Parts: sequence; structure tokens; C-alpha cells
Amino acid sequence: MFVPPDNAPDWLSRLARAIDRAMTVEIADCPLGFAWLPEPKNGCQHVFAFPSSGEVLYGPEDGKPFFPGYSVCVSALAAAFDAPPHIDWLAPSIWRNDFEGVQLVVIGSFEGQPVALSLLEQAPGRFAPTMRYNTRSRRFEPKPVRTKPAP
Repeated sequence: MFVPPDNAPDWLSRLARAIDRAMTVEIADCPLGFAWLPEPKNGCQHVFAFPSSGEVLYGPEDGKPFFPGYSVCVSALAAAFDAPPHIDWLAPSIWRNDFEGVQLVVIGSFEGQPVALSLLEQAPGRFAPTMRYNTRSRRFEPKPVRTKPAP
């Protein structure tokens, strides 16, 4: 399930939709997390996609985070690019300080834009959970967004 970010350029929203079509997340209603660097780096727009995390609600695990697994049809993802992209599987050492986990890296051109796409193993810690698992009802549900009351 993909909800385009408000500030994403149109071509990035279309790339995110292509990623979403190629991914199958274990939890059907899990939103696709999507981020990008504001400025191109080394001539490429760096884009990151991942299944959003969640947290357990109620019971002894209350508040504990969970990270849904997913599969990706690599050939469908590659077909969305202008030409066959370069694809790498990256499993960096956990001792690296820039560790974002295991990831599939796809480098190519999407709608004429040079892109370095990283499909991350799980949502990076700086992204808040977007859903929760209610242990009482045994259902997944969206996590309410907390807003500050108006002054």
C-alpha cells in the first residue's frame, strides 16, 4: 500500500508506485516507507524504500516494535527502469556505523532520472511506527497520529 509523500516530485511518486507493485509485504495493509536525499549525490538521486514498522499493543510485549518481512519481484522492479539497471545485494557488517541492514541496491535510470535505489530490510530507527498489532483483537490497525493541541 503506497501513499505518495506530499512533497515528492511526480517521477519519484511513480517510482514509489513501481516499487510498491513489485513488493509483497507479509502484512497486507503495511504502508511502504519511502525517503530520498534532498540533493543528488554522485550524480544520482538516492531513494530508500522499506516496509513500515509497527508496534505491539497490549499484553506483555506492549510497545515492542515489529518489522514485517517482504519479498520483491526483482524482474518486475528492473522492468520499471528505462534500461536494465545494475543490481546488487548488500549485507554489510553489523560493525559499520552507517548500517541500514541488508538491502537490495538498484542503480539505473527511471524516466530519465539517474537513481540509486535501496530496498531496506526494515524501516530505519528514525522512522516512527505506522501501525500496531492489537493482541486483544488479533488485528493489525493504523497507529493514530498524535498531534499537539492548538494553543
